[in-house]
Amino acid sequence: MAPLAAAPPSHRTAGAATPRRLSSLDGLRGVAAVVVVLHHVLLVVPVLASAGAPGHDDGPFRWLVNSPLHLFWAGEEAVVVFFVLSGCVLTLAVLRVSSTPWRAYYPSRLLRLYLPVVASVGFALVLALTVPRSAPDQRSRWMNIHDDEVSVVSVLRTATLLGNADNLNSVLWTLRWEVVFSLALPLYVWIARRVVRSGLVLAALAIATSVAGSLSASTPVKYLPIFMLGVVLAVHLREVQSVFDRLRRRWSWALPGLGALSLLLVTIGWWWPWPGPTGNLVLATRPVVLVACTLIVALALVARWSWLESPVVAWLGRVSFSLYLVHEPIVVSVAYLLPTQSVWLVGPIAVPLAVAAAAVFYRFVESPSHRAARAVARWCRGSGAQTVRAVEGPVTADRVER
Repeated sequence: MAPLAAAPPSHRTAGAATPRRLSSLDGLRGVAAVVVVLHHVLLVVPVLASAGAPGHDDGPFRWLVNSPLHLFWAGEEAVVVFFVLSGCVLTLAVLRVSSTPWRAYYPSRLLRLYLPVVASVGFALVLALTVPRSAPDQRSRWMNIHDDEVSVVSVLRTATLLGNADNLNSVLWTLRWEVVFSLALPLYVWIARRVVRSGLVLAALAIATSVAGSLSASTPVKYLPIFMLGVVLAVHLREVQSVFDRLRRRWSWALPGLGALSLLLVTIGWWWPWPGPTGNLVLATRPVVLVACTLIVALALVARWSWLESPVVAWLGRVSFSLYLVHEPIVVSVAYLLPTQSVWLVGPIAVPLAVAAAAVFYRFVESPSHRAARAVARWCRGSGAQTVRAVEGPVTADRVER
C-alpha cells in the first residue's frame, strides 16, 4: 500500500505552535489516569458504586457524589479527556509531515496498542486465577460484576478488543474505541480539513452526535464523535492559540479563570439540580461536559500549565497508559482479599501497588512496545522516509515527534 499524501498545511495549521514534546499533555494524561484509578477504588464502596442510580439515596456521601468534588473520581469524564487527547495528538502527528505513510502507521500503531493490552490481560488473568472471586451480596454492585467465571472465550474477547470488555479487565472497553479511531484517522482528518472546514460547526456536530448516542444508549455513537473534538482542536490549533493569546493580553486572569470554570463544569451532570426525566438532564449537561473536557485539553496544550510539567506529574504521564491497564485487576483483587467491613482500606493498599506495578509494566512491556512499533514502522516505510510515530491510547496521548 503506497503512502497516502496528506494535504499541505493550511493557513489554519501552518506555523501553529506544536512543540516536539507536549509535556503538558503528558501531565494531563497522568492526572486523568489517577482520576480513573480513584474512580475504581471508590466503586468498591457499595453506597458509592450505586451513586446516581434511580431511587438511590447517597446519604452521608452526597457531598462526595453530588458536588464538584466528584471531579476527583470522575472516571467517565476522564475517559472523555483521554479521547479528546488521543484525537488531538494523533492528528498533530499527521499534520507535522508533508506525507503520511499509512502502510507504516497502521502496523506500528496497532502493535503499539495491542502488545500492552495483551500483556495486561495476561496479568489480569494471573490475578483472577490466584485470588478467588466470589462476591457476597454485601459487596458493591461494581464488585459483583467481577465474579463471573473466567473462560478461554472471555480471555480472547478481552485481549482482541473485538467485543465488550469482560470482568477480567473492564477498563479495556475504551481501547476498543481507540483502535476504531486509529483505523479511521484518515477519514477524521479528511472530514476536518476538506468536508467541514469550520471548526465550530464540526465541533457542534460532533457534540450533537455524541449526545444523541447518549440518549439512544448507542456506545459507538456516544464515544466515537468525541475523538473528532481533538481532531478539530489540532487542525485549528493556530486559531485556538490566537484566541487564547488575545484573552491573556486583555485579562491576565482569563485563562486561569477559564481553566477553573472548565474543571467545575466537567462534573455538572452530578451536581446540577435538573428537574424532570434523566434524558432531559443528559440533553442539558452532556454538551457542557464535552466542551469543558475539550477546553481542558486546549488549555493544557496552549497555556502550558506549569504544574502539569512538574516531575511527579510528568512521571505519572509517562506511565499513565501502564497504570490505566494494570490498576483495575489490582483494585479488585485487594478488595476480594479484604473483609467487606474493611472496604475503605482498599485505596491505601491498592493505589501504591498499582503505581508500583505500572512502573514495572512500563519498563518491561510498554517501553519495549515503543521500540517494537518504531522498528516495524521503519521496516514498513523503508529508509529515508518520514513517518508518524506511534502514539499510545486509550486513550491516551504521547509525545509528538518526527
